Amino acid sequence: MSLLKLPSQKILAQYLEHCVFTNTSCEDAANESRPGQWRCQVANLNFPVSASVWIQGIVVEILDSNQTVAVDDGTGIIILTQYNSVAVKVDLRKGMYLMAVGALLAVHRHAVIKPLKVQDLSNDDHAETMWPLEVLDQVLFLSSQT
Repeated sequence: MSLLKLPSQKILAQYLEHCVFTNTSCEDAANESRPGQWRCQVANLNFPVSASVWIQGIVVEILDSNQTVAVDDGTGIIILTQYNSVAVKVDLRKGMYLMAVGALLAVHRHAVIKPLKVQDLSNDDHAETMWPLEVLDQVLFLSSQT
């Protein structure tokens, strides 16, 4: 299934830094085999991480002719890679507040995401303030479901 058709999971860098990819396939409720998945285990929280993640933060660095973008969400740095492959691009600039939806590719020192959608939220007065609360609400819900 295309990532564009999946719901995106709101998540912070501090959670992404504790994600691991479980390579084992398993059967779902319909007895269909599905590949491994990302899981986050931090403190007393343990929850699955969707193939499509949604992050928000401030652009702190733009590298490789806009190909790589570092975003700080207040809890850590997230790397957006292959930015030039995004269909509708925003004019990136340091200090702008943006949202990005994409595929979680790896977690090393920082989480690496290949964005599918990027939007400038710099003019939204409440986006940055509300973001941690939105993520926390979703994380607590997901961790209660496992």
